[in-house]
Amino acid sequence: MAMVNAPQQQSVYRTVYQQFRGVHLTDPYLCDVGHSPYAMNLISNNEGLPEIRPGFRTIHPQGARVNALAKGYIAGEQVFLAHCGAKLYKWTDKEIILLHSGLSDEKSSIFFATHENETKAWIMTGAQYLVYDGVAVKSVEEIATVPTILIAKSPSGGGTLYEPINLLQPKRTECFAGNGNDRNFYLSAKNIDSDDVKVMEIKSSGEVERTNFTVDRALGRITFSVAPDEPLVVGTDNIKITYAKTIEGYANRIKACQICTEYGETGTGRIFVTGNGDYRNYDWWSQTNDPSYFPDLNYGVTGSANTAIMGYCKLGQYQLLIKEDNQQDTTVFLRYPATLNNGDTYFRLEPGIAGKGAIAKRTFVTLVDEPLFLSHMGLFAITSNKITAERTLENRSYFVDEKLTKEANLQDAVATEWNGYYLLCVNQKVYAFNARSKEAHSMSYVYNCFVWDNIDARCFMEYDGMLYFGDSQGNICKFNTDLYGGAQYNDNGQAINVAWATKMDNDNIPFMLKTMTKKGSGITTKPFTRSSYDIYVVTEKNSTEEFIKNFNRDIFDLNDMDLDRFSLETSPFAKFTPFANKVKNYESLQIIVRGNAINEGFGIYNIVKQWRPVNYVKR
Repeated sequence: MAMVNAPQQQSVYRTVYQQFRGVHLTDPYLCDVGHSPYAMNLISNNEGLPEIRPGFRTIHPQGARVNALAKGYIAGEQVFLAHCGAKLYKWTDKEIILLHSGLSDEKSSIFFATHENETKAWIMTGAQYLVYDGVAVKSVEEIATVPTILIAKSPSGGGTLYEPINLLQPKRTECFAGNGNDRNFYLSAKNIDSDDVKVMEIKSSGEVERTNFTVDRALGRITFSVAPDEPLVVGTDNIKITYAKTIEGYANRIKACQICTEYGETGTGRIFVTGNGDYRNYDWWSQTNDPSYFPDLNYGVTGSANTAIMGYCKLGQYQLLIKEDNQQDTTVFLRYPATLNNGDTYFRLEPGIAGKGAIAKRTFVTLVDEPLFLSHMGLFAITSNKITAERTLENRSYFVDEKLTKEANLQDAVATEWNGYYLLCVNQKVYAFNARSKEAHSMSYVYNCFVWDNIDARCFMEYDGMLYFGDSQGNICKFNTDLYGGAQYNDNGQAINVAWATKMDNDNIPFMLKTMTKKGSGITTKPFTRSSYDIYVVTEKNSTEEFIKNFNRDIFDLNDMDLDRFSLETSPFAKFTPFANKVKNYESLQIIVRGNAINEGFGIYNIVKQWRPVNYVKR
C-alpha cells in the first residue's frame, strides 16, 4: 500500500465501507472495505449485498439423530425419506410415517435408481443395504439378481462363463445340455448351501420344474431319477439348475460401504460404492441399471492401501476418485470407460498427482459446474481432467482458511449445493461459499464466503429451492424461505444474532491519532417491515465493544403491524442513518453493526466514517 503523508489536523476525511462481499478471517487489519473480519448469519441478496440469512424451524422432532434425508420418485409419486437413529421414515412437511426399524445408527446414503423397470429407493448404512419399493423395505439380498454364471455345460461339467457371481447373494444358475443318458449333473461348486436347489427343464411347451432328483451337496452333484432328454435344438441348453453357494464376506463388501455415486459408460447407469473399512482403497460398481447386482469382478483397487478412497467427483465424461492425504501417495485418480477387443466394457484407472487429499467423505459437491471437496487445507476444486498437471487442484476458500482449517472434527463435515451456494457445515457452523461472488487470488480465484452459526446439520436435502437439514438431536428442520416477511427471521422461535464488522482501520496513517466526527458518519440500511440496528465501536485502547447507537428501520405493512413500533415510512429504498457520536483519539477503529431481535430483518448497503487526524502517536 502506498505511503500516506500526514494531513493537516484541520482536514476532514471520509472512509466509505461498501460493496460488501463476505468475510476475510485472516487478520482484522488485512481486510479491504468490502470484507469483514467478523460477520455472522448473513447471505448475499440478489444485488450481492449482505442481509440476514433465513432462519429455520423444526417440522419433525424424532428424538434420534438424523443420518440421511433424501427425495425421489417411486411409481410416479414424490417420496421423501429420513433415516433417524435406527429407523427409516417416509415424510412430508405435515406428517411422518415409520417404514422400517433396525438400521445402523450412522450417517447413511440414500439414492433412487431403476430396478426391473421400476424406480426404488436404496439405503446404504455401512452395515445394511436396503431397498424400498413404495410398499415395503427389504434387504437387497432378498431381491438381488440371480446371475447365470455358466452356459453350454455338459452333465460332467465344463461350460462357458456367462455372468459373474453377484456379491450380494449366494444364488447362481448353471445351464446344461442333457443328452438323454446321463443322470448325474455336476455343478461348478462343491459344499453348496442347504438352500433348496431348483431345476427347470426347457420343453416345447416351455419351462417345467423338475423335482425327481437328489442332491449331493458336498460333491455339488445333482442326480436325476430319469435322465433329462436331449434339447429340442442340438447345441442349446435345456436344463437350468439354480443353487446357493455362500462365499464368506462377499455380501459385506457392499453392505459395509457408505459412499455411493452414479456413473457409467454414458455417464450414468451404474452405482459405484466405497467406504468399506476393511477395503480402504477398493470400490465396486453394479451392473448397468441394476443396483441389486454387484458382480464379483466389478471392483477397482485405487492406489495405496494406506489411504482410503474418500469420495467421487464427476468431470465431463470422467470420474475422479479422491483419497485421503498422507503427504506422499497419489490422491487423485481418473477413471473412464474403455472397450476390450471382445466388445466388453471395463473402466481404466489412471493415477494423478500426490496433492491435497480429502478429509471429509460427505463434502463432495458440484457447485454450478465445479467439483469441490474439503481437505485439511481448506476447500479445493478440481479444475481439469489433466490430473498430472500442477494446478489440477485449486484452493477456493482462502478468505476463511484461517478459521476453517482449525475447526475440530473436520472429518464429520457435511456439504450441499443450494441456490448457488456451497454450504459446508461443521461444529454447528456453516461456511456459505457464493458461486456468484469470486475474487482473483494466486493466479486463480476464490469464493467469497459468509459464516452462519446455530446450524447443527448432520445432513442436508434441497428440494425445489427449499433447504432441509437433519440435526444431532433428532430434528428434521426446514429453512424459512417459504414464509413471508419477518416470520423468516428466527431459528425455532429464537432470534438470529447477526453482525457485520468493518476492518480494524488505521486509515493508512498508523502514526496519527484520529477522531471520528459527530457529523458525517453513519450507515445505509435496507428497509424491512421491522428491523433494528445496534452500532458499536472498538479501538486499539480497549477490545471491549462500546455501544454508540440503536435505531429502528421499519416500513409500514398492513399485514404485519406493531403499535409499539408503528411507522408511517413506506419507502422501500435504502436510507442513511447518522451515528451522531464522536470517537476520540484512536489509532485504529472498527465499527460493528449488530441485530439480535426476533423476526426482524437486517441488511447493510454501506458504512460511512468521517474522521480527522488530531495528533501524532506518542509512546
